[in-house]
Amino acid sequence: KATRAAGLGTPMIITAIGDDDADNVEAILATMQSLGIRLYRAGAQRYDYNAPMGPQFATMRRKLAAIAKLNEKYGVTAAFHTHAYADTIGGSAWDLWMLMNDLDPRYIGLNYDIAHITAKGGTGWRESIRAVGPYLHSVSVKDFLWEKATNVPQGQWPWRTRFVAPGQGMVNFLDFFRYLQLIGFQGPLENYFEYSVNVPGLAKPFDMLGSNYKQWKLEMPRETFIGFLKRDLAFYNDVWRTAMTTPPAPAFSVKARD
Repeated sequence: KATRAAGLGTPMIITAIGDDDADNVEAILATMQSLGIRLYRAGAQRYDYNAPMGPQFATMRRKLAAIAKLNEKYGVTAAFHTHAYADTIGGSAWDLWMLMNDLDPRYIGLNYDIAHITAKGGTGWRESIRAVGPYLHSVSVKDFLWEKATNVPQGQWPWRTRFVAPGQGMVNFLDFFRYLQLIGFQGPLENYFEYSVNVPGLAKPFDMLGSNYKQWKLEMPRETFIGFLKRDLAFYNDVWRTAMTTPPAPAFSVKARD
């Protein structure tokens, strides 16, 4: 109601729903139905790297089928987020898509996070986003860097993913937006402020995302905070317009030696 009173739409919500046994799942879906909200972000299951993969995929497939059936009852759609965390099913998009591609895309699909997918598979996003087809329901945009950690215990891989302000990282937004325009993508495009900024007077960088519910506080002038939000929105709008008006760079090729 508050969103609509501000003159804005609510095309989707973010939930902790991962299967049809999630807490309050039917109450949430019924509320969505009553408010005319069709799409919600869902969370995929985790891999157990110490167990065979086949049975895990079979279990996840059953869970996806069950949530799709429940969604049909309420006329809503689950878009499973593509997290790149080491043990999350879906970080490459391929595995989630293959587990749901025999289900009705009206009730289930992907929330395609280009930063997580790039962190997981580099330029492999070019193939996975084409594969998911009608299961692409929503898109998340943010940027990241690979950063080499110091003081890492011997025997541990030192490289870490660090989210940064858009344009400061490794995500190829230009080609990504070109593809979304090519297919006429109309789903929600979620702008995540998932990075930290240095603020004068604060001892440590300020977390822009504020996911620590009821603990996060705005520790900078409101105008400064809004300035960061406007800066990011302007960046994405500029890249979107550039994608519309400039052709892609020619693909490089490697010639075999005679």
